[in-house]
Amino acid sequence: MKVLSTQTNLGSATNVSNASVVRLFNGGNDNILVTQKDFGGTTEGTFIVPSGDVVYVEKNYTDTLEGSGDVLATKTAYSSMMKFVSAAGSSSPTYTYSVSPTNVDEGGNFTTTITTTNVDDNTTLYWSLSGTNVTSADFSSGALTGSVTISNNSASFSHTVASDTLTEGTEYVAVKLFTDSNRTEQVGNTVTVNLADTSTTPVNIGNSVYFDGSGFLSVPASNGFSFGLGDFTVEAFIYREQALFLYDHLTALGNFTIFSYANGDIRVWNNQMLVSNVNPGNNTWFHLAVTRQAGTLKFYIDGVKSSTEQDWSSYNIGASGGTMPAGVNIGKSGYGEYGKFYCSNLRVIKGTAIYTSNFTPPTSALTNISGTVLLCCQSSTSTTAATVSPGSITTNGNPTAQTFGPFT
Repeated sequence: MKVLSTQTNLGSATNVSNASVVRLFNGGNDNILVTQKDFGGTTEGTFIVPSGDVVYVEKNYTDTLEGSGDVLATKTAYSSMMKFVSAAGSSSPTYTYSVSPTNVDEGGNFTTTITTTNVDDNTTLYWSLSGTNVTSADFSSGALTGSVTISNNSASFSHTVASDTLTEGTEYVAVKLFTDSNRTEQVGNTVTVNLADTSTTPVNIGNSVYFDGSGFLSVPASNGFSFGLGDFTVEAFIYREQALFLYDHLTALGNFTIFSYANGDIRVWNNQMLVSNVNPGNNTWFHLAVTRQAGTLKFYIDGVKSSTEQDWSSYNIGASGGTMPAGVNIGKSGYGEYGKFYCSNLRVIKGTAIYTSNFTPPTSALTNISGTVLLCCQSSTSTTAATVSPGSITTNGNPTAQTFGPFT
């Protein structure tokens, strides 16, 4: 290619210095329709210059081109390597896509439909969803990135918005389309979907920390978490939406974990599974306590002891080799699994099983009593505030402090 003139824009009709061959570059964000007219002003046809693309057009030297100031035109000499477009129609690919509906309530679906021209079948395009505070947890189906295959110049993909009880406000999701897997070459226009926050957090008195299925709290290592072979109590108020991973501590025998699957019974794992056979249900507050008394591990759900118990007198819940035991994770297991639940008034007590028979669950905030090594998840403004803790609690991901709690 040989450049024969300086650049001019197509904001108004121009014959581009009486050019017969014109190089066009669209530096704007939109695909631009260019109109070609003869010397007398009669339209000969139109063609598209895609956003970010360069195309060449061959014309009579008196013909004019007009489209947009974003399109820059340069008179050039002909080369056999050039690929021309004509007013009869563009040979360059075009990409348009739309989302329906553009306002979606929690639990609702939206579909992105892609329409192309001059794109070969089996071409792979890559999409992404992004937005402030938007995470994969916002969708019960559909990911933040993916790909589609063009067939007959079209393709589509769908998402379902997750429904929860967390009041978050309306979120805005930008949908973008790319021609490369690294998602650096965007095509078409960005489209936006509004995710309406239709959830209503139940009105209760008390405070908690909400774990949305992607974050957790970590508590520093401490000998206070090394229960050894002695008595202990781990308790909290829980409002479970999906899986629960309340307490995870790496011990000499592996991870000591108090957990449940999405809608199952409460369990404990420490090199051996103990199942409570009690399912407290989802979307309701319940009090959970796990104790070891005189070597026997027990569950209490809403103050009622499970019929399942086990001799754990030989289970050393502590460090090996005299080293400092690991810290504790709240909201995540040692195997990388996350829970989706509210946690209020988590209290860990070393040396005492404070519940030894059925009891009425507390009706107010738990307090620091003898042996308490951790007491947290009681603040409405801070996820890391603690009445008792061996050190500063760290937020990982996006747990949030809530004014939602178990006390009426």
